[in-house]
Amino acid sequence: MKNMSKLTDDELDMVSGGTISLDEAVSSALGYVALSRGDIDFLKKAELNGQTYEIRFYKGGMAYSFSVDAESGAVLAYSQDFA
Repeated sequence: MKNMSKLTDDELDMVSGGTISLDEAVSSALGYVALSRGDIDFLKKAELNGQTYEIRFYKGGMAYSFSVDAESGAVLAYSQDFA
């Protein structure tokens, strides 16, 4: 029997593609509009929906909505509207 060792988290991510964390998805969305967590009034929605994170937050009377790829962290869709 071959001696098998466990894969590290980084190695596992390279094999499986990995999924970014919710915090990383929120950071990606905030970075897309050049904001930080301290800039927003409140985070209304942040959840994993299949292969994308759906994120919604408010800042100064504006509502921001994002779809962020759960694997790469890329912003797939973005909208901004008056709250």
